[in-house]
Amino acid sequence: MGVTKAGVCSLADSLSWSVEVIAQSLNTTSSKLIRHKSKKLNKQLSDNVLDIAKLGQFCVKYFGNVENFNGWLDTTVLLFNGEPPRRYMNSIRGRELIKQTINKLKYGYTA
Repeated sequence: MGVTKAGVCSLADSLSWSVEVIAQSLNTTSSKLIRHKSKKLNKQLSDNVLDIAKLGQFCVKYFGNVENFNGWLDTTVLLFNGEPPRRYMNSIRGRELIKQTINKLKYGYTA
């Protein structure tokens, strides 16, 4: 059981991300996602897709819409060594750091 490549493209659309951006977030290439859209991803990639989907939902809820979430992802943030949080999206630890940062923002800490 795994996520289909078409499902990944749907997630990218829902987050207003290009196929290239979702591929970078999954540590894969866009050509692998575009080819054979009906095929399923392996367990690791499928787990990462689900993790990104959950994180996206959590962050969009906090920011109010996808545009604000994407704007924040592309803004340099001190907690991310002065880099945009999007650069950390491609690892489990990076996604955990993003979620922790959003939780801090929710409760009044500045990022």
